[in-house]
Amino acid sequence: MMSIPQARLAGLVPDRERPPSVTELPTLEEVHAFLLGTGSIDGKWFGEGDSGRPYWWRKFLREAIASRER
Repeated sequence: MMSIPQARLAGLVPDRERPPSVTELPTLEEVHAFLLGTGSIDGKWFGEGDSGRPYWWRKFLREAIASRER
């Protein structure tokens, strides 16, 4: 898993978009498990909101796919 500082240097994670509680980017497998309901991301499970943002997890999916393509 890529750390947040590494991801910022790679241009994947702008500082303003990453919640301070997230320390590492999830892998594609972890995002997949989250979407299936068998795993959590940042302590949240699929279907749980994040401060009124129902699709907060999409950035993790995009980042995981982008990291796989490199």
